[in-house]
Amino acid sequence: MGIKVKKFPPAFRKHMKGNKSGAVYLRGPSGNYWWVKLIEESGNLYLARGWPEFIKDHSIGLGHVLVFKFDGGHNV
Repeated sequence: MGIKVKKFPPAFRKHMKGNKSGAVYLRGPSGNYWWVKLIEESGNLYLARGWPEFIKDHSIGLGHVLVFKFDGGHNV
């Protein structure tokens, strides 16, 4: 699965209104979107398919901090 978000915090998840799996789009600083599969595993949400491409395209590595914002639809 590559680098995965270990867990979306509960405070973030409550805004997702029951979205527990499926496709989401990550918007990068350029304004471009990346399709990423969101999965639920053991009560936690993870970014799966598509996530490795997103981190590669943005040169994200160990020690980087990411900030996510959910727009209320399918965009994170």
